Amino acid sequence: MRLTVCLVNFNSGPLLARCLDSLEPASSGLEYEVLVVDNGSRDGSAAAAEGRARTRLLRNGFNAGFAAANNLAFREARGRDFMLLNADTEVLPGALEALVRFAEAHPRAGLIAARLLNFDGTPQKGFNVRRFPTFSALTSQVLLLDEIWPGNPWTRAAGALDMDDERPQRVEQPAASALFFRRETWSEVGGFDPDFANWFNDVDLCRRIAAAGWEIWYCPEARVLHHGGKGAVSRTHADVMKEYYRSERAYILKHHGLWAYLAVSLAVTGGMALRLAASAGRRRVLGSTYRLNDRTEVSGYRAAVRAVIADTATGLIVGAARRNSLAAGIPGVKR
Repeated sequence: MRLTVCLVNFNSGPLLARCLDSLEPASSGLEYEVLVVDNGSRDGSAAAAEGRARTRLLRNGFNAGFAAANNLAFREARGRDFMLLNADTEVLPGALEALVRFAEAHPRAGLIAARLLNFDGTPQKGFNVRRFPTFSALTSQVLLLDEIWPGNPWTRAAGALDMDDERPQRVEQPAASALFFRRETWSEVGGFDPDFANWFNDVDLCRRIAAAGWEIWYCPEARVLHHGGKGAVSRTHADVMKEYYRSERAYILKHHGLWAYLAVSLAVTGGMALRLAASAGRRRVLGSTYRLNDRTEVSGYRAAVRAVIADTATGLIVGAARRNSLAAGIPGVKR
């Protein structure tokens, strides 16, 4: 079998069925199977995977997170290679075949990203492909520079906004919404780090793949429609924000060391204080970093920001107290 399409489902509603319906026209006769891992959905959406040809449904009794659920699919996959696909996508005709052709033409490509499009056909610039996060890019986002000066050079560089998305090219960090993953690469570097349950797992994976000497490519011929942000709508804003920034700090600790972790933690704390000030007295707050509901009431938003401050402060204190050990038990990082 040439390809296993790996899908993680968590309360995706009708989107999962639409995604599965799109796969046959996208394959152009390619031999493939579909593995749907359901993370304890409560909305009945997993039923869309039952009774379908080529499709197997694996049920988790709880929300294991995006990383662990995909790792389960990788272990169960029978295909020569894998296709990671979000449940909130629709794959356009010929896309799977295009990725397989591209992989055969680029034998050192460990990951290959499809082109993500909004449903009006416009490209998802700033999300589809990004560069590895730098301290400047992280702090410009958390300190609200993105809101004050949207075209700042750090944001443009981080979002690869200068990239010509019409041509295939090597890239650093594509989003894990529609990715071809070579089995040989998985055998060498493994799958996602489950410590990054839902955020920064793709960034961490790309960094490990690049460090192992594999190439990461972008293939615009493979086109995928992407809703975006649908996987977190059933969670509270506070939970999402806290986990996002915890994952960000854990990524910095893992790849850049303790001093960078402490610096980013200070920046996050300061940035959250600015967000509290920016939201004071307003019915609606600044746009959401996570592509969630930007109509969140101020009270809920402020509660979420305070949760991030408390969580970050705890990690900052623990990290500073044990600054000579990377196995310090900092919240969100298992060693």
